[in-house]
Amino acid sequence: MDAGAPRARHTANALAAVGFQVVFVAPSAGGLTIADKVLSNKRAFLDALERHLQGSPAAWLYLFEDDITAHRGIYLPDVQATESRATHFMYLGICGPRVRAEWPLLKSGGRCGRCAHAMGFSRAGAAAFLAFNRNNTDAYTHGMYLDVMVEAWCLSLGGFPVVHFDRAAPHEPGHRGVFYQDRRKFPTGIG
Repeated sequence: MDAGAPRARHTANALAAVGFQVVFVAPSAGGLTIADKVLSNKRAFLDALERHLQGSPAAWLYLFEDDITAHRGIYLPDVQATESRATHFMYLGICGPRVRAEWPLLKSGGRCGRCAHAMGFSRAGAAAFLAFNRNNTDAYTHGMYLDVMVEAWCLSLGGFPVVHFDRAAPHEPGHRGVFYQDRRKFPTGIG
């Protein structure tokens, strides 16, 4: 990832305005094909989780892709308020059903969905997710998409909170949460 690219600068500014300290994580490998880019993204996120467990005292690690936008009026305390309800993980942005108008609310009061553009892992959650990834041999969870792995883990645990699920993206009502991917401003580069 090019930290100087317009989409990365936009995301860094959006995160700083909310109150996050931004640290760029370089992709683990380059590549020209969509599959190369998707796998590089997944590996970079998994590596960040490993590094967090090995060397950071922080209770939570927040991971963002380089194409997010924040809803106005959202600040870090809004996100941190969810930490007490989330023992392992929280979605800060989630993509959901495109066909159904309703999102299923799971027994835990949480939800599961796609998109890995904005999420938070507690230390326990990072360890549990990495173990789930290592121990689960199901092709569904070991595919190239990180968000599919997170969704499978989420479903296995009964759902996770979505910070400000009540907020929908302006152009994508299926995108919910504090952060969303504005595909009009930044078209997807990986499919």
